[in-house]
Amino acid sequence: MMKTPSVQILGRNVPLWSVGLGFVVLRVLSSFNGRVQARQESERALVLRTEDAGWLGNMFACIVRFTPEFEVGDVYTTETFTATILSVTPDKKDVQEVRFEFKLPLGDPSVLLIYYDGATYRTWEPSPEWELLNARLDPFGY
Repeated sequence: MMKTPSVQILGRNVPLWSVGLGFVVLRVLSSFNGRVQARQESERALVLRTEDAGWLGNMFACIVRFTPEFEVGDVYTTETFTATILSVTPDKKDVQEVRFEFKLPLGDPSVLLIYYDGATYRTWEPSPEWELLNARLDPFGY
């Protein structure tokens, strides 16, 4: 899941009735209130980027973070994907671009990439071209 509204996503099993799924296992890649661009880098990788502050520098992200600063090249691994920091803010307190390398191909039927566009959840079809996922979002509207 990319780009969720605030902290409404708190657990792993979240009802996603707006996309007709019922309860699913969910991995949140971004939960900040800013404009996010995405592109598919390879069969198993996608890249998210933003020019807005607050991706991992927002109050909610900082509460659960172990390190106060990020470095380009930092790698974080989960059971589902590996995230590599590609770009950080000048003060290193936030990230601007991250590559997510998944264990499953993005085209696998069990993988669904969704994002919040400012009004509802939408399915993202991976593309090698950069796409602004939430053009309707007012980053100061919450």
